Amino acid sequence: MDSRELAAFLSSLTSQLLLTLLLFPSSIPLQIPTNSNPNSHGNTFPLLLHHFLSTSDLAASLSLLPLLSRKRKRQQQTNDPNPQLGQLHRADPVIPRDPDAFKLLFRMSSSTFEWLASLLEPLLECRDPVDSPLDLPAEARLGIGLFRLSTGADYPEVSTRFQVSDSVAKFCVKQFCRVLCTNFRFWVGFPTPSELDGVSSAFESISGIPNCCGVIGCTRFRIARKAEEVRGSSIAAQIVVDSSSRILSIVAGFGGNNGDWAILKSSSLYKDIESGSLLDSPPIYINGVSVPQYLVGDRNYPLLPWLITPFPDPVSGRNEENFNAALNLMRLPVIRTIASLKNWGVLNKPIEAEFKTAVAYIGACSILHNVLLMREDYSSLCNEFVDYTVDDQVYRDANFEENSVELKGSVIRSALATRAKVTQVIKREKKTSNQEVLQFAAMAAKGETEQKQNLRHQEVGHKSLLQSDALYQYILETSVYPREPESMKELREVTAKHPWNIMTTSADEGQFLNMLLKLINAKNTMEIGVYTGYSLLATALAIPDDGKILAMDINRENYEIGLPIIEKAGLAHKIDFREGPALPALDQMIEDGKYHGTFDFIFVDADKDNYLNYHKRLIDLVKVGGLIGYDNTLWNGSVVAPPDAPMRKYVRYYRDFVLELNKALAADPRIEICMLPVGDGITLCRRVS
Repeated sequence: MDSRELAAFLSSLTSQLLLTLLLFPSSIPLQIPTNSNPNSHGNTFPLLLHHFLSTSDLAASLSLLPLLSRKRKRQQQTNDPNPQLGQLHRADPVIPRDPDAFKLLFRMSSSTFEWLASLLEPLLECRDPVDSPLDLPAEARLGIGLFRLSTGADYPEVSTRFQVSDSVAKFCVKQFCRVLCTNFRFWVGFPTPSELDGVSSAFESISGIPNCCGVIGCTRFRIARKAEEVRGSSIAAQIVVDSSSRILSIVAGFGGNNGDWAILKSSSLYKDIESGSLLDSPPIYINGVSVPQYLVGDRNYPLLPWLITPFPDPVSGRNEENFNAALNLMRLPVIRTIASLKNWGVLNKPIEAEFKTAVAYIGACSILHNVLLMREDYSSLCNEFVDYTVDDQVYRDANFEENSVELKGSVIRSALATRAKVTQVIKREKKTSNQEVLQFAAMAAKGETEQKQNLRHQEVGHKSLLQSDALYQYILETSVYPREPESMKELREVTAKHPWNIMTTSADEGQFLNMLLKLINAKNTMEIGVYTGYSLLATALAIPDDGKILAMDINRENYEIGLPIIEKAGLAHKIDFREGPALPALDQMIEDGKYHGTFDFIFVDADKDNYLNYHKRLIDLVKVGGLIGYDNTLWNGSVVAPPDAPMRKYVRYYRDFVLELNKALAADPRIEICMLPVGDGITLCRRVS
């Protein structure tokens, strides 16, 4: 089997498996409806286009990416007397190069188009008929698919513009949507627990309300029906977004006549939250009230502990009114996202397609929406839009009453109301003004550079200084997670559930430390600041069986969280854990004299205000040629932040100590240094004298 046939087989197999998971009736989980009548999808057989995909599942979705580096020659079928699909009406289609034309025809910039074409090339081609491949470059295939989605043009218009037959145009559009909704559906993914910290921090910076992990909304897309079928029907789509309008979860395929609450209860999002698989991080406390992670919704949803809705009758001038105003501000991203989706030509009018195809269009446009945000290409993002909830009030379910809310949800909402920023009430008008949109964009959209920097100084979303979350995730999913030892993965996942999980070493830094220790053949090491032991485990895995780690931390309780995993891995014998402050222990070691110059590697991830004190002692304990690694030396990027930049209190407090350390290390003639932007910044010091 040659490479082309193999690629076709793998893509076909992957697509079939993923489609089996993507398209199934909610009343009969994990089955594909066999009734081909589109009317049957209205109530009984909603097709779930996308169950939110955690970023931990990306590795499977990325399995075909190695094919992207291959450039395959296209075969020219010129001697066949019976031309098939690939030989019909073939001419070189012209892709416009004018920037304005690109945005008009494809809803993206030319650079994004070229990037997407190179990324999708082998997958767009590998489903061609083996005996009659299309003689079309990837750019043309992508152009055909995007033109159909962007403009909503019918197939005669598409085929005329690109000089291909109707059958070729339909094939290219179908294949484009299939590739996006199967092989690249990971571009719509629900954040991991650690990533949700950044999501909630961004919402808090806008509204003052903490622990919000997304905004949920539901809208309808009209679908055109044949004369013999029911007209005026629609497809419902449930969407969860973050403050930058990035889609975190989308479920499409329910009949539009279903209420928003009924759709939520039938979705896997609801089931996973109720079962504790999602939004399960430890709660925060406000005025003694335990506040779990939650989503924000409108009045079409009931009030739940994890679903916060506005007060039904707020008292003017009180917390309730201000809280409702803050929620309206937080809801702008989902309104903006829905408006942006409906701005795609194929979705802003009744969709002329079969039900399943219409669902695929919604999915493809949702994925492209996130791709464009990831690329900081705002060609398709709306800056003026209609609040869809005014028209969607009819979709409020009759089976819940606003005055019968769960008591716990009411207590949580009242506690959150005390934290809402004092802000001008945003009225529920039919039209949201440009001024309000621009104000929101200045505060929340990731495309605004200044606000992006402020948010980074205000909260740690993940322990990486990369400006692109997608790029950091790519690093994790491509080179870190696939090679992460099972014991480290288990400890990382256990630590993620701890209230202070931000203190742990990031997975990419753990991988770096493990490789570094192997490169220098370290055997005798020290670690100051252990927490649950993720970096300690990385070290234990790297050093030989008779190697030793002197580990010091003031809290043994945290260390014992990871100890069972370390013991199960058979590594506990390498670790000498000592509970208590490190400075007195270091002073005793120096006084003894026998520890001078004995350590191959020392890693410090502890109290930043003592880093200089540690360095004064550790320089005598590490051997000449040995390394000391100081963690967090870029301190969430705050080392270059303006003095008046908004920061968390602990970030501001330790910032000056980190700056002092960096200055001292740069001037120390006894060491060679290298500062690396891994994790939150790590400075390696090699003792030379």
